[in-house]
Amino acid sequence: MFKVIDTCIKPGGPDRTHEIMIEGRLVPLTFAYGKALELPEPTARKFVPIQEGFEVLDEQGKRVLPTIPVTHGYGDSQAKLEDDQCIARLAELNLPALLERAWVLPGGEAFTAKSKREDVVGFIQKTRAAQDRARRGKPDLTDDDMSPEETAALAKMAA
Repeated sequence: MFKVIDTCIKPGGPDRTHEIMIEGRLVPLTFAYGKALELPEPTARKFVPIQEGFEVLDEQGKRVLPTIPVTHGYGDSQAKLEDDQCIARLAELNLPALLERAWVLPGGEAFTAKSKREDVVGFIQKTRAAQDRARRGKPDLTDDDMSPEETAALAKMAA
């Protein structure tokens, strides 16, 4: 199990409850000061992009950092690559790398090590495209290839 700590809670402060999309439904998670919530890796990874408010630790207690920039601007990003980084197509990534990217997206926790790579790639592409359309104010939630859970997650994001 991974551990997630809400770093915004002050000593003596009230617990904080956050709702997170898990398998197409909003699930409340309550955090207390100084206490880590133990969560399955796919759920815990949803907090990784929120570096300012949460600390995510793996099974060995090592802090988990985003593997990629959290911006998905399709060309409008000014991200700088480090010397040990490159740009790759999703189809070039192995399944563990794809799962890390899927698990931060709404509905992505449904994928496991037994999932087909092409299914994970398709999910990431559809979700990112829908997020991009929603950011531009043009949600398109009519994709017949999406599961009800994916559609619900994207509808929630677009609302």
